Amino acid sequence: MSFVQRLTGLILLTLVMVPSFAQGISGARQVCDSGTAAGFECSNVDLIAWLDRSQLTTEPLTTDPFGNVIQPTFQMNDMWGWEHEESGRSFLLAGRTNGTAFVEVTDPFNPVFLGELPSSEVDSQGNPRHSVWRDMKVYDNHAYIVADGAPGHGMQVFDLTQLLSVTDPQVFSLTNHYTLLSSVHNIVINEDTGYAFAVGMGGGVQPCGSGLHIIDLSDPANPEFTGCYSEFNTSRGGGAYTHDAHCVVYEGPDADWADSEICVNSNERSVVITDVTQKQAPTPISIGQYPATEYTHQGWLSDDHRYYFQGDELDEVRGAVGNTRTVIWDLQDLDDPVVAGEFFAQRNTIDHNMYVLDEKIYQCNYNAGLQVLTFDGVANGELDVQIDLATRDEVFGHADRFDEKFDMVRTYRKGSWKYIRNYQAYYADGLQNNYRYRQLAYDNWRDLYRVDRLNPVQRQFFERRPVEQLFNLATDPHEVKNLAADPAQAKRLADMRRLLRDKMKSINDLSFYHENRMVTAALEDGVAFGRKNAKQVSRLSDLADLALQPFGEVQAALGQALKSKGALHRYWALKVCANFGDEAKPLAKAAEPLLKDKNLMVRVRAAEFLGSIKAVDPMPTLYGVVNTAETEQALMIAFNTIVYLRDQIGHEYDPSKVKLKFNKGEVYRRVQYLAGTEPNTNY
Repeated sequence: MSFVQRLTGLILLTLVMVPSFAQGISGARQVCDSGTAAGFECSNVDLIAWLDRSQLTTEPLTTDPFGNVIQPTFQMNDMWGWEHEESGRSFLLAGRTNGTAFVEVTDPFNPVFLGELPSSEVDSQGNPRHSVWRDMKVYDNHAYIVADGAPGHGMQVFDLTQLLSVTDPQVFSLTNHYTLLSSVHNIVINEDTGYAFAVGMGGGVQPCGSGLHIIDLSDPANPEFTGCYSEFNTSRGGGAYTHDAHCVVYEGPDADWADSEICVNSNERSVVITDVTQKQAPTPISIGQYPATEYTHQGWLSDDHRYYFQGDELDEVRGAVGNTRTVIWDLQDLDDPVVAGEFFAQRNTIDHNMYVLDEKIYQCNYNAGLQVLTFDGVANGELDVQIDLATRDEVFGHADRFDEKFDMVRTYRKGSWKYIRNYQAYYADGLQNNYRYRQLAYDNWRDLYRVDRLNPVQRQFFERRPVEQLFNLATDPHEVKNLAADPAQAKRLADMRRLLRDKMKSINDLSFYHENRMVTAALEDGVAFGRKNAKQVSRLSDLADLALQPFGEVQAALGQALKSKGALHRYWALKVCANFGDEAKPLAKAAEPLLKDKNLMVRVRAAEFLGSIKAVDPMPTLYGVVNTAETEQALMIAFNTIVYLRDQIGHEYDPSKVKLKFNKGEVYRRVQYLAGTEPNTNY
């Protein structure tokens, strides 16, 4: 019996975007009440426990001068589980970008971190190299862990029984290292037969290309290579890339294949069914294709093996279909799989992975959380929603922090219309941050921009944005044609502005406070802090919205705000001026005294505005800020501005002028990037 089958009633989600200063939750059930549980949106699902990154590492935690924990630099990616049958104890394997964390969840209300296994791929300093994709599965008390975009990783083997005697969190060592693989996207295990199937290989040693790499786990600590299978012309470019698979001993209605071991493979452009009973000579059974294919990503068989439920990762975002789609395959005849139907959700977001348990499909979606579907109607090619965390036709979205990159973006979607409010529109979306430009596609994209080889649509990512955008996703799913200035959409624009503004004020959106202030004042109880300061949040929102009016109509109000006794009013007035850009040059003289403001964050925004219109050299002010700042948040905000002024505006930066009190983690990455000493770590 697999871990997925045993762990009923306990759903663990790791791919959740949370503030960098968030804290974990444990000890008691957080009941879903009025659509939220401990701040997370919900419907018929309670929150049992949640650990943040600072609770999933053995590295000594550092604090800023105010005693606030500085979050580790790694991110989370995937997860699996293990139950020790003799003791009944349960454990979670949580993927990190730089390794795997182990957590005991026997008491799910009080999870306990036990330790970590670092990534097998290291950088030139011997530190575990980060990989966005990490996957792990379990067989016979052993974990098998792979990583994509990591040519030196291979497959890690780890004896999980070591966890049973842990008293203090520790750094574990490998039990074995399988090196006939290099970079691997997923690892699939059929626990009934003891065979593993590595898929999605690339780079380095890959004897099976990117199809099925079959491994014998009969001696679980010493896996042995057994065979390969590739089916060409089933993935992009005529290739044989298998992205994911579900492998079982077949017990379905097609008697011709009874008791055969089969894999149902997601091959980017096709569903490929393979007989893998003979490991050294697997044979194809059939290839299934479906309409509006964009990227065949992952799927799972029903318990009786009659149906296969499959997701396409890109069909919604590329406009091939209207809403989130689950393809339902009827496998009554394995030689001739048939699309029995398609289920469309009430929203347009990417469906990622799904698993089946007791005639329910547990499906995770980007930006829309968990959806639980039931089999009622499956014989007619239909599914029913039991739990959907996003059935409404209105969605509020937000973005503030991407590791070392700061921004403030809010979105409101109603039906097929999406409104975007860029509160720091002068920042390009493509402003440097490490994890993006480690990927060759981003790196090459930016290189092409720098040599002026992109068309206007492709260039948008690297240029300042409008303060507001309006898109009709029904006709423009890629959000290319901004209709905010279209007179025919004036009423809709005003309505969407109002909906977003009302939403932000109703939740007391704390991002009107810079992160340095939030960490020092709102960390203990952000909700209470927001309620206490609701009037100030509303006033700051109104001040920020001056950017939506013609400059001539708001110049006087901005001039007054620049002279305000309130530091946050001065701070936001400068950001609004930066949004106006050259139009706001008449206010440059009023802004210049703020380069010496007693508040460091006001100084940063003054340098940002005046530097963006080239009224002054902003760097001396910013050197002073980074050499004085004592918190990671203050440093990161200042360095974000330095990167913007250097990369987008063209100001010179002199690294010899910087003498930091704090130089680690994300701060260190910024320092390296600006000094040109960042290692070449492209995937």
